[in-house]
Amino acid sequence: MNAARASRAVERLLVVDARSGTIEHVSANELSSYIREGSVVVLNDAATMPASIFGMRASDRAPVEVRLAGRALSNGFHAVVFGAGDWRTPTELREIISVKRGERFLLGSLEAEVADVSSTYSILEFSANGLELLRQLLALGRPVQYSYLERSVTLEEVQTSYADRPWASEMPSAGRPLTWSVILDLQRRGIEVVTLTHAAGLSSIGDESRDRDLPWAEPYEIPEATARAVMRAKAEGLAVVAVGTTVVRVLEASALEHGLVVPGLGTARLRLAADTKVKIVDDVLSGMHKPGTSHFELLSAFAPESLLARALAEAESGGYLAHEFGDATLVLGAR
Repeated sequence: MNAARASRAVERLLVVDARSGTIEHVSANELSSYIREGSVVVLNDAATMPASIFGMRASDRAPVEVRLAGRALSNGFHAVVFGAGDWRTPTELREIISVKRGERFLLGSLEAEVADVSSTYSILEFSANGLELLRQLLALGRPVQYSYLERSVTLEEVQTSYADRPWASEMPSAGRPLTWSVILDLQRRGIEVVTLTHAAGLSSIGDESRDRDLPWAEPYEIPEATARAVMRAKAEGLAVVAVGTTVVRVLEASALEHGLVVPGLGTARLRLAADTKVKIVDDVLSGMHKPGTSHFELLSAFAPESLLARALAEAESGGYLAHEFGDATLVLGAR
């Protein structure tokens, strides 16, 4: 598939129906035509943070890029530290810096100290916290981006139309087709649209062994109105449509822990695959994902891998755009 361009709006929607085994090519504006009246569409309203910050290692002034992967402490984040370079170099060619506890990094007006180290990421504690930390990150940081893009993107370009709290390290990109006109069209057709907040982490760090562990555990919050709407749809035999793999993880993680979707804070540790028995989500709106990725594995819990592979082949031949600025896929699950 073609590389995505940040300036391109989502125009095309590939509808993959696991019940009939069919594939349709339509406009993204036709989304509501494939969702039954009374169903519930669930969005991830996390805003995207400026999670890429450049600076230097305090000990030798070597250049670094810190990519934030999610909150760890009141003033700290899980993070991956890269050496010299930027998004123009493919992530798999970037050097990942091995850090030690107590090591410091100078990131403009911020300092970050390594509070802990694991086999996958570091925990960095910053010299500011709360709103002051967010203010400085907004001043110093940029969105995380990858080499398939044609130009540097702004923070505004990596927000969904309904973005709220800055929790996500990367854009919950499945929500890009959900412009306000599409959302209003869904509501006019009697489809309930609700939100939750999930701290979407990094999609890749370029290290094959570590990428196999993605997605890492990520915090979420489900509002009471969302939990009530989802359980109402399940009781009435109507579809719950997740906009993005992040939403699937949240709803299924809550149901796995509690037996049903409940409001409140939690942590999504669940990784879905073809053999996962989903309890809550019926259909998924997502991007274009290739076999071998965690996103493709999750979608295979809703449709046979052979059908998904056939859909990808059609998308490839049709020139669909991939990645977070690409076109969209609606997988109508087999249930």
